[in-house]
Amino acid sequence: MKYFIPSIQVTDAQSPYNGVKVNVLWCDGIIEAIGPDVANVHEYETIEFAGAFMSAGWFDLHADFGTPGHEDAENLLSGSKSAQRGGFTDVVLTPSTSPTIDHSALVRSLLSQSAGLPIQLHVPGAATRSLEGQSMSEVYDMQQAGALAITTDKAPCDSLSMLVSIARYAKQIEMPFMVFPYLDQLSQHGWVHEGRMAIKLGLRGIPSIAESAAVDQWIQISAYYGVPIHLSFISTADGVQRIRAAKANGIPISADVAMANLLFNEEVLQEFDTRFKVLPPIRSEEDRKALIEGVIDGTLDAITSDHRPHTVEAKKTSFQDAAYGMTGLEFCFPALNEVLDHRTLVQALTAGRGLMGLAVNPIEKGYRNGLTLYSTEDHTTFEHSNTASRSKNSPLYHRPFKGKIWGTLTANGWHPNKI
Repeated sequence: MKYFIPSIQVTDAQSPYNGVKVNVLWCDGIIEAIGPDVANVHEYETIEFAGAFMSAGWFDLHADFGTPGHEDAENLLSGSKSAQRGGFTDVVLTPSTSPTIDHSALVRSLLSQSAGLPIQLHVPGAATRSLEGQSMSEVYDMQQAGALAITTDKAPCDSLSMLVSIARYAKQIEMPFMVFPYLDQLSQHGWVHEGRMAIKLGLRGIPSIAESAAVDQWIQISAYYGVPIHLSFISTADGVQRIRAAKANGIPISADVAMANLLFNEEVLQEFDTRFKVLPPIRSEEDRKALIEGVIDGTLDAITSDHRPHTVEAKKTSFQDAAYGMTGLEFCFPALNEVLDHRTLVQALTAGRGLMGLAVNPIEKGYRNGLTLYSTEDHTTFEHSNTASRSKNSPLYHRPFKGKIWGTLTANGWHPNKI
């Protein structure tokens, strides 16, 4: 597994080669040599694409691979292939499985099953048993079994005091804590953003305050107890504003935003298309622009695909009854490349590694965290026949995007993208 990559431009703000066209020797998962004048002296296999860029491997903080319990929608192999085709070398699974990832045996089982996949899977632990918010899960035991972080995923929790205790305990054992800032009591059990389209279409709306009030709450908790909190799936301008102010005051808050909330606004609901039913909901154009600005200025640290595969039956039903979520891993870069500068986008797609407390190394000699090779000018068109996910619940099929993933390099070798 030895490769020579000639004339490729580095995208890595921490690298001494950032913005520079270099030649790279990749040997068994490590950059053996890098620089403009490096030669293929050992006659390694050549990987070459005109006008290509190279960055650290992309890292997704939230993706549902359906295992265990929902393999009809996705499984570890299909999800991993989907992630690899999307340029991701690392994925943090969601614990909302059946049964829930809330005990050490399941963590060990998933890590064991992930051996040999084309990406590195990271397993989190659910903050509460069955994500029901009633009692704390086996946090320490899951960490010892290899769990990377503790998360509420998208489950509401009525016991704030218990979540605070979990967050404080997670700090003690140096384990990242991710929470979805969403007050179910203020959500009105809605399906879409509470705005003009909800009124026009007669759909029950979720007000922005369901998020902004929860963001305020977690910022205050972080400030008072000094615990790092990662806020997942930010969707509102108010949320961005509050996080920006908290960071300016030195409060240890970080945050991510889902791909769908950067791409769409509430106008896409015109046709009652359930593929646009996601949680948090797709909100107003004002919110979307604020989220984009939040990524640009670093208020929102990371972008997640929030990959949520569902069967046809789960989505082809009434809007009220349809499941929340869309697939996103394969679409994430090409679609967002039309919204953000590719360097800003790549920064947000690689930030998860550091947020999860893993080693972050600049692209230079000795680098070993995996690489993503991509283009900003070549086009990609997604069809049901050329995507790897078992589920097709995305509105992004059948249209060309300006941006392409050539493949990923990991310790397991070169994984070319066939699209």
